[in-house]
Amino acid sequence: MNTKDVDYKRYGDGVFEKPGTHYNPNESFTPDLIDYSDPFTEVEFPLAYGNSFSDTYANEQSNSFEAYIETGEFTATVDAWGTVILPSGTFENVLRVRYDIEGEYKTVQQSSGSEEVCPSRKRAMPFTRPEFHPPSFAGR
Repeated sequence: MNTKDVDYKRYGDGVFEKPGTHYNPNESFTPDLIDYSDPFTEVEFPLAYGNSFSDTYANEQSNSFEAYIETGEFTATVDAWGTVILPSGTFENVLRVRYDIEGEYKTVQQSSGSEEVCPSRKRAMPFTRPEFHPPSFAGR
């Protein structure tokens, strides 16, 4: 089975974070595992209108050809609330979390040591419900 990208999520200590992802841009059978040495915190709880938090994230991976380093920082702000109307239904009491993200992607060629640096700046605004709590799993 070919998959594109799969993010891994973790909930604990009042945060919902992304500790890693399988990155598979060409939908090959061998995706790259990106394991964040400093996980990307997506939400801090409790979540309420007006809340704001900041965090950093980082990962580094390499193969015999190149090393890839990603670092960044962001601020998340719960800046709006209301009703969201979608084709699948209407959802009331929804919060918008605005992410302002600045980062850098660096690729280093193993043979020559040459570097390519790509700065990144983006804004994302997903919605969530204030009573949202990630599922808890009890397993062996």
